[in-house]
Amino acid sequence: MKTRTFATVTLIGLIAAGCALAGSSKAEPRDEDAAPTSDGAAPVEPIADDDEAAAPEPAPEPAPSHAGWTDDHAAALEKAAAEGKDLLLDFTGSDWCVWCLKLDEEVFSKESFQKKAPESFVLVTLDFPQGKKLPEKTRKQNNDLSGRFAVEGFPTIILTDATGRPYARTGYREGGAEVYLGHLAELRDKRIARDAVFEKAEASEGVARAKLLDTALQALDDARLLIGYDAKIDEIIAADAGDEAGLASKWKHWKTVRAAQLALAEIETLIRADKLSAGIAKIDEVMPKLEGATDVQQQALFLKAHAQYRLREKDAAIATLEKARALDPDSEVGRHVVEVLEQIRGGD
Repeated sequence: MKTRTFATVTLIGLIAAGCALAGSSKAEPRDEDAAPTSDGAAPVEPIADDDEAAAPEPAPEPAPSHAGWTDDHAAALEKAAAEGKDLLLDFTGSDWCVWCLKLDEEVFSKESFQKKAPESFVLVTLDFPQGKKLPEKTRKQNNDLSGRFAVEGFPTIILTDATGRPYARTGYREGGAEVYLGHLAELRDKRIARDAVFEKAEASEGVARAKLLDTALQALDDARLLIGYDAKIDEIIAADAGDEAGLASKWKHWKTVRAAQLALAEIETLIRADKLSAGIAKIDEVMPKLEGATDVQQQALFLKAHAQYRLREKDAAIATLEKARALDPDSEVGRHVVEVLEQIRGGD
């Protein structure tokens, strides 16, 4: 079926182009039997075609409950602020994700973890179960947070300070509770070092201040962790107002790209929900705002062509793909457009 073929190729193209759907409002189950990726989360599960959907497998036994955890993120932030602690956010699939169950069994359920971890962290479970229904408030909270922190697989562990700013992300690791506690301590040391640089920046001015703040943010070592640092980024831009160090332009560009990624995530959500005309209209609305983010412009046009093709507007889809390719023919998306156009034109 041509529509399905193009849809599949489109998604492959976006993945090949590094289109992380940042800001997506809903986390989806991942392949719990696959080995975890570098950050300890199981990778994305392959998307089955409509008439090739895999039969559901029996769910594993649910993870054991652990005393001392909460599923209320807002309350956890208040507790962390009052007690001078950080937050450990566990994005999990408690009744289906094998690697989540292993992390629970090998680490979170152990007495040493239950005793030591709460000395530094307020522990928060953000569950995405398949076999049980969560209260609507909890479900919405979990979906919102998974989008905010760009969760792409389970288990994902996010460490944040008491204001909610993330500073590390990890997942399943071998070695048991003691090894995991040592790992968390090392990650928390990064937050302590970050705060020391922030404090030094407070006593500085101008370009020196901008450089210190930039150093602190660069140390996060993962663009997904920059969520919540808007105020610091604005401070950098203001401190290097003349762009003497090139930091104002650097972080202005980052803000442009981030806004574009959020817009792209909203568009992708509309199209996945089969709101194709609404998705096309949204793309047309945001395209002028994506100036300077060519990669995201290409991805948006790719999604527009996808929607147009599903609406049987083949000529319009081809024109949109050609426009996407023209933006940067040598990019991953630009090169992949050629393959997609061959798929469309060869399917007649």
